Amino acid sequence: MEQVWRDTFGNVIADYTSKIIFHKGRLTVYITSSPLKQELNMTKDKVILRLNENLKYKKVEEVVIR
Repeated sequence: MEQVWRDTFGNVIADYTSKIIFHKGRLTVYITSSPLKQELNMTKDKVILRLNENLKYKKVEEVVIR
């Protein structure tokens, strides 16, 4: 899932990502930048949409940004 995250959002956002956990449709992403964390929290629906488009099938149902 780390590679899908990097492919979807690029190296800049991936570099601020410290950990990714995917379990039963729930993706938990640990971000080290507070402004980026806030931005991702405000656009969760778009994050899910972009990830699922990159996966070619609906797999991510929920995103938690920490």
